[in-house]
Amino acid sequence: MAVAKILNPHTQLPVLPQFYIKLMANNRGWITMATINVRQLNDGLVQKLKQRAVRNDRSLESEVCHILARAVEVDMAAKREAFLALAAKLRRKTEGRAQTPSEVLIREDSDNKHRVG
Repeated sequence: MAVAKILNPHTQLPVLPQFYIKLMANNRGWITMATINVRQLNDGLVQKLKQRAVRNDRSLESEVCHILARAVEVDMAAKREAFLALAAKLRRKTEGRAQTPSEVLIREDSDNKHRVG
């Protein structure tokens, strides 16, 4: 049985199988899909993950990817909420004060950089 050579899309050099990362094409070229090996998971946790995957009609791998993606989304949502709360607090503190539009400040800064001496 012949084994097809896998080439790195950027270097066109052969990729050794033990270092191969799955490659997937998209409309902008090649992107890599990383593989993460998690060690020392207790059997109980793995069993719970498998049960959850079955309930959600996903493979174990898909379920773990979903959990990780959701964790990142939740973290970003929390940071966004904190930012919006801080912005609202700053708006309340500066309410009623005269505000200079940002485009005016940017123009002034740009003009000052181009002035000689």
